Amino acid sequence: MKNFLPSRRLWILSLTLIAPQFAFAQHDLGQLDVTFTNAGLANPSVAARVYYPSSSAGSGVPLASGSWPVIAFGHGFNLGYLDYNEILHAVATAGYIVISPDVQNGFSVDHEEFARELGACIDFFMAENQSAGSLFFQGVASSSGVFGHSMGGGASTLVPSVYPEIDAVSGLASAETIPSAIAALGSYSGPYQVISGSADNVAPESAHQIPMYSAATGMKQWISILGGAHCKFTDSSTICDLFSSPGSVTRDFQIDITIKYVIPFFDFALKSDLAALPFICGDAIEADIAAGNLLNTTTINCPVVGSPFRRGDCSADGQYNIADAIYSLSALFPGPGGPPALSCEDACDCNDDGQLNVADPICILESLFVSQAPPPAAPHPACGTDPTETDALDCSAFAPCP
Repeated sequence: MKNFLPSRRLWILSLTLIAPQFAFAQHDLGQLDVTFTNAGLANPSVAARVYYPSSSAGSGVPLASGSWPVIAFGHGFNLGYLDYNEILHAVATAGYIVISPDVQNGFSVDHEEFARELGACIDFFMAENQSAGSLFFQGVASSSGVFGHSMGGGASTLVPSVYPEIDAVSGLASAETIPSAIAALGSYSGPYQVISGSADNVAPESAHQIPMYSAATGMKQWISILGGAHCKFTDSSTICDLFSSPGSVTRDFQIDITIKYVIPFFDFALKSDLAALPFICGDAIEADIAAGNLLNTTTINCPVVGSPFRRGDCSADGQYNIADAIYSLSALFPGPGGPPALSCEDACDCNDDGQLNVADPICILESLFVSQAPPPAAPHPACGTDPTETDALDCSAFAPCP
């Protein structure tokens, strides 16, 4: 693969999505109610529900072994912080510490303060990671994300402006805020995702999510659930449904689709998991949208998986010997007949530094003739794919490997 940088080329796939029939859950679900204090907030005391990966389900059970990114979640206007359990449970059991604060309730709300409160949730866990008596001691990764629904989705887009340490932002039917979430996204260059419903009459895509997607300047993805409603991201019907168009898809379908795409977004953005890419720009999303319920726009170029090869076998003759060093030198310093054809650049990149230069034939020769010199980088001596696909080299064909 050449790179994962945002491309100027956008593509819009207006196909359909098959209801997901698989689960992302890798862990049991732990949960805990917490209250913490942050002196930088207008209301310093914050109560919240925490969901986290554990080795056995329950309240206050031990955190699963490992280091887990934190994701803060913001609820919608006049909705409860516990109205999104299906989505939040799924994210937590996929390997995230998820915190949903009980803040900004009622009719008098402050969107910018909401963003500060979401940032404070992340700060709370960064402190817990250093506290020897905490359930989360040394179990919190350095990466963090934020997402939310409606008002909470809009507030999430304000988080980078008040909490620059945030690494990824997503939103469900994100609504414009005061100050403007759309304007704030113009200064945010990190990974951004927005998931919306095409039947949303509360925060219509044309006035809310599409301008947000357009304003974001970094890697970004917009998913529109065709027939999706504004309020069907919640577990069950709420007061929100009294004012919202019902759409044409079921609540279960909309939640399942949301889970299917929000988790890979965070997996890619917070865990650098390349296996998530098919759900952002590759085969999985293309197959799912082939039935007509999803529209997807993204700026991510998915990788083209190269052929299996054996690093060091620069001549691609199935043997690893001095001829490979000679072949490499011929490619670097061609004679009158020009350089030899390289069907697999990666095979000649002996040290896997992403470049073809004189260090590669030296690497080959040293591994062959210098005692205790390291062998070529993987894959070697067996065939395999490039473990560093993000470099500029590629492998279109390598005949000796099946």
